[in-house]
Amino acid sequence: MPPLLFWKSKDPQIDAFAQQLANRLFSELPPALVQKIFTSEAEIATPRSGAKKKPGVNAGRITEEVGRQLRQFSQQSRLGIYGKARLHMQFRSRLIELGYSKEDARAIDQLILFQGI
Repeated sequence: MPPLLFWKSKDPQIDAFAQQLANRLFSELPPALVQKIFTSEAEIATPRSGAKKKPGVNAGRITEEVGRQLRQFSQQSRLGIYGKARLHMQFRSRLIELGYSKEDARAIDQLILFQGI
């Protein structure tokens, strides 16, 4: 087997993990909520004065956790440049399949990428 094709053995694992993680993000941050966050139409976890405090969504905490899991998987699987690119591509593609706009999926992926720097 040529050494250049060795990485193909990890593709199914990468795809499955990226899709699983995107599904988790979808369950905690649905597309409508993400769109409101990015367009600043909603006040997330900041109740008005005098209003009862409602449990809010901490988008930063959720994206940090997803980013941590992506980095951990990447390190444990010893992914190279191709594997990391495939991981993020599959993650973003799955977000789009779940109903996120292309722009929102890209913004989420970039946010997760830059948190690891």
